[in-house]
Amino acid sequence: GLISHMGGAILGYISIQNIQSKNNIVNRFGKLIEWFKNLFKPKPKLKVAYKKDVARDDYNYMDYKKAKQDKIDAILDKISKNGYDSLSKEEKEFLFKQSNEK
Repeated sequence: GLISHMGGAILGYISIQNIQSKNNIVNRFGKLIEWFKNLFKPKPKLKVAYKKDVARDDYNYMDYKKAKQDKIDAILDKISKNGYDSLSKEEKEFLFKQSNEK
């Protein structure tokens, strides 16, 4: 009877250690069940993205940048000729926004 009690104690100790470890048989069985359930889960549909005409957008962007730079240059020329106080409120706001943009 003593050997069977000792064997039971050792098996109980090993079982407790196995349950406390992260890689125990219960966790592995649970992961196997989750994997099996995921096989039958519907997959999300792929989203189709269409590309824009990049070249045309680049030209529009470059035109916009050039027009903005031309306006900045005109304001700076006005400042160099007549001083900062000669600017209108809109020109000052535009210049302030552009200086904080970069």
